[in-house]
Amino acid sequence: MHDEKHIINNNMAYGLLQVGAASYVDTGVGEEQPYEPISYGQGGTLTVTLYAPSANLDAIARFDLRDMASSSLSIVSVGNPFDVVAVQGSDDHDWGDPIAGFSLRPEVGDPPAVIMIDYTGADLTGFNEDQLSLYRLNGSNWEQADRTCGVDSLGMPVCALQRFLSDHLLAVPICRAGTFVLSDETPTEIWRIFLPLVLKKAP
Repeated sequence: MHDEKHIINNNMAYGLLQVGAASYVDTGVGEEQPYEPISYGQGGTLTVTLYAPSANLDAIARFDLRDMASSSLSIVSVGNPFDVVAVQGSDDHDWGDPIAGFSLRPEVGDPPAVIMIDYTGADLTGFNEDQLSLYRLNGSNWEQADRTCGVDSLGMPVCALQRFLSDHLLAVPICRAGTFVLSDETPTEIWRIFLPLVLKKAP
């Protein structure tokens, strides 16, 4: 994996202030380094780390973690929603457009990618830690992120999330890129109603 600090531009959401990380994984190191970590922090207390399985990729892929705090997405969550964005290409040949729903586990039996979220008690005000899950936006609906790797005959995720409550740590297998949010229940969007301002001319 190559660190792309030379392209950091916080105004363009490529640095720690907005995206957190922009890195790419070289398939040639897959055997020596099965997982490549890409990490960024939210507000100094919550850290998101993507472990991308380089051995699963058939071409060099770039992964961006993009903080969605400034987006139009308005939901109640632990920390900010964030995107896992994948593109393929190279520095010598232009990077392509982001690949919607990029598969991180293209073949059955391949290891999934993993998102690790490290948080503190201060991040959980109003939330039940025992029920924390990572959710992925699927169309207009939110689904538990570990279900992107498939479910068994009982409808349970094949690769289930792990909660390490004493360490304030959540490990979630994922198999597709997309938009994610941490919450203790299925997220619902908050609708904002703007009332018109009426000015009356004084008599």
